[in-house]
Amino acid sequence: LNIAVKQSEMNTDPEIGLLLTIYSVESDNETMPDQS
Repeated sequence: LNIAVKQSEMNTDPEIGLLLTIYSVESDNETMPDQS
């Protein structure tokens, strides 16, 4: 995920990269409890 986000930041604006990073973190936090 980190690599994909970094590539996204290079291809898009830094602000969008930050949003993708935050979204990824929130998604992980939401999915982890469901799996456990």
